Amino acid sequence: MKPNILRSQGMIGLFLFLFFINSSILFISYRSSEKKILQATRERLESVAEMSSKLLDIKAYSVINDKISVFGQYDQIDSKSELLLNENEVELIENSDEFRKISDQLNIIREAEKDIILYSYIIIPTSDVNKARFTVDADLLEDKRAGENEMVSRFSIIYDISDLDIIKKAFKEKKTVSDSTFKYDKDYDIWALMCFSPIYNEQGRFCGLLGLDISDVKYSESISDLKKTYYISSVIVLIISILGSISVISFTKALYSQNMKLKESLEKKTRELNDANADLMDSHE
Repeated sequence: MKPNILRSQGMIGLFLFLFFINSSILFISYRSSEKKILQATRERLESVAEMSSKLLDIKAYSVINDKISVFGQYDQIDSKSELLLNENEVELIENSDEFRKISDQLNIIREAEKDIILYSYIIIPTSDVNKARFTVDADLLEDKRAGENEMVSRFSIIYDISDLDIIKKAFKEKKTVSDSTFKYDKDYDIWALMCFSPIYNEQGRFCGLLGLDISDVKYSESISDLKKTYYISSVIVLIISILGSISVISFTKALYSQNMKLKESLEKKTRELNDANADLMDSHE
């Protein structure tokens, strides 16, 4: 096989080896950064939810919550009817000062992170683990003023959570939890991440979950920036791999050439010595 062909194959093999190693390191770094961004997003949301749940006006909320369960016996709350109270009673509660105060606080929480928080609300469990009920939702009063016909978060309205394991987990563990990743909400055509933090009254009794749903806008922007960096780095890796392969092959070629010259020089000296010895032997004869 010709030396040029061997050099070409060697350069290609070395290039592929260097590119594979560098690309693997780069990809692992990208995936690690992606996970860190998601983890940071979750931690930030959980921190906001936990702090907000403790800053709610618990006296005002207790007045509302006690309309459903005075002693926190949520496992006895009806999970069949759409509303626990009649329309007039629900309307009266929704127009109360206490309800408005909690609604305002939920909106303040959302405004603090208005670029990402989609929904802010409070829910309670029922006798059915697959059903919950809304107590206060940040959007309800505004929806009523806007004359919305369909209001899915009225006071005490049923909420199907059969497919929402994160809510079941929050009700069971009674601690701040969030989704492990963004999930697609087909009803609203959005990617969202849900977070829940328990609310306790002045006696330390559990009385609901503060829920915050965030969009993937900021997260997607961060991932988009990360991808751009990854693509640029991939091109740099490609160039470095090519240059590295050429440099190594060129160095090897130069070293080989130098060795060949040294070999030829030694062979020449050896021949000269042999010839000199032969002449010396002839002269003695």
